[in-house]
Amino acid sequence: MGEERSEIVFFDVETSVPTRAGQGFALLEFGAILVCPRTLTELRDYSTLVRPANLSVITPLSERCNGINAAAVSAAPTFADIAHLVYDLLHGFFLLLSLSLSLSLSLSLLKLINCSEF
Repeated sequence: MGEERSEIVFFDVETSVPTRAGQGFALLEFGAILVCPRTLTELRDYSTLVRPANLSVITPLSERCNGINAAAVSAAPTFADIAHLVYDLLHGFFLLLSLSLSLSLSLSLLKLINCSEF
């Protein structure tokens, strides 16, 4: 499986809210924090807005759900721009995904960071 790490990582994402069948989710924000399991102190953190390929996926419903609008992400990096940072943060960890996080989005994120176990 590769090198296991001793830190604990917590991560969260915000996504667009699909408004029609088959639309899928677009990642709008990623954040993570690494914590020492013995002292529970923060070791590292990272957060960024993420610009989707198509800004029109950010509908009024999406904005009401997470407060993120197209103007806020228009100058943000794309996921391709930050994928290596996300990989560095999450690689080598056993991931426990939030029940509120869409399974399809979770699997897509893991595939994007090249997590071969999935």
